[in-house]
Amino acid sequence: MKLKNNSKKIKKNDIYISTVENQQLKEKYIKDATKKKASLIITNKQVNLTLPCPILKVDNELSSYYQILNDYYQNPFKNLTLIGITGTDGKTSVATIIKNLLDEFDKCANIGTNGLNPKHPKINSKNTTTTLEETIKYAKYIKDLNYKYLVMECSSEGLKQNRCYNLPYKIAILTNITKEHLNAHNSLEEYKNCKKILFNYLDENSIKILNTDTDYFDEFKNISNAKLLTYGTNPNAIFSFEDVKTTYENTTFILKYQDKKYFINSPLLGTFNVYNLVCSIACLISLGFDINDIISKIKTLKPIKGRINIIETKKFKIILDYAHTTYATKQILDYVKSICLGNLYCIVGCAGNRYKEKRQEIGKLVSDYSKIAIFTKDDPRNEKLSIIFKDMSKDLTKNNVIYIKNRKKAIKKAIKLAKKNDIILILGKGLDNYMAYKNKYKKYSDLKVIEKTLKIKNLSKKLSK
Repeated sequence: MKLKNNSKKIKKNDIYISTVENQQLKEKYIKDATKKKASLIITNKQVNLTLPCPILKVDNELSSYYQILNDYYQNPFKNLTLIGITGTDGKTSVATIIKNLLDEFDKCANIGTNGLNPKHPKINSKNTTTTLEETIKYAKYIKDLNYKYLVMECSSEGLKQNRCYNLPYKIAILTNITKEHLNAHNSLEEYKNCKKILFNYLDENSIKILNTDTDYFDEFKNISNAKLLTYGTNPNAIFSFEDVKTTYENTTFILKYQDKKYFINSPLLGTFNVYNLVCSIACLISLGFDINDIISKIKTLKPIKGRINIIETKKFKIILDYAHTTYATKQILDYVKSICLGNLYCIVGCAGNRYKEKRQEIGKLVSDYSKIAIFTKDDPRNEKLSIIFKDMSKDLTKNNVIYIKNRKKAIKKAIKLAKKNDIILILGKGLDNYMAYKNKYKKYSDLKVIEKTLKIKNLSKKLSK
């Protein structure tokens, strides 16, 4: 007998707790659960159904659900510091940097796009943000392993679906907000409101960390009574930075904090990673770590999986990056253009059945920055590539686009074209190991294609570590 909030997963004698808000759907799912022989239904007082099993009516199902889970898993967040990160771009990078820096001082776990770290033997979520039960179960697991910190990515969709409901966040971070990822939302306003949910879980003993350079800083700064920390290029930010210099090997900048200046030499590349790093430094300082101790650990940071992963050949470089929003695409193009001594060849696609509004922006950006742009597939799902290509090509001003539906052939074409000092930039998939077709995931890896084409041994092992 188990407690479940998904009627599809109900088995005989399970307890079903209804946490959906729509009353009509709520009653439908309750009926579905009883057909599957649920032994008890927990729901709100508005439900008026005659059922073949007992029904327990509560004031707030979500609150009851959280409390039952919290009690069952023995209050796992006691003495475990929970850090939540939301934003259109940068969630995975900031979460990874915070985890890696905290690991230098104590044990930190991570939930996000790249899964669970450390892995849990019975949780294998495909979502960036795990379900409420999975998160609480995972917290118990890592606490038993003597972890002190848990940093998690909180997607707008996850927040909307109450996957983070009532979790006791010590720190909540907003990276940025752009007009993308609206496929799961009716409007930009709803998208922002979903992001705000994270900050509504904070109390006066919590901390919120906000990017002063985002357009919506003023909307978020007054949410909750949590202590506010700020970062960005704005000189009034508590953690401000300037004089950014980025190369193929490193990035340097000046960090200003409490009327002092600190020279930072970071192995993370690009100006966008300066934002991610400064945000992470602010997080660790808010947890009580000394700034000089933190800075001394920056040199230990490794490239983030799927973000500016560079492959060297004798003639040219190949860069893999997960960028798939307009903002992230421009950021990586700016960086690569600044270090490219030859021509830039860029391979890009746009996902099917989502984010249609950004396609022409991404298509134009890639075309404008590149010697040759190759448009190809990237998780087409149920949509025809001809339609996606047409959307991507609406605003082109240069005649430099090649259309190759097969992504393997697109990569091989770029490798054939590249000469000495050129860069091949492959966007969208990063280190993904799948391609989404219709409702299925088929094995596919940009890295494997490069490995086989260039006959580089153990390349995937080296970059996937």
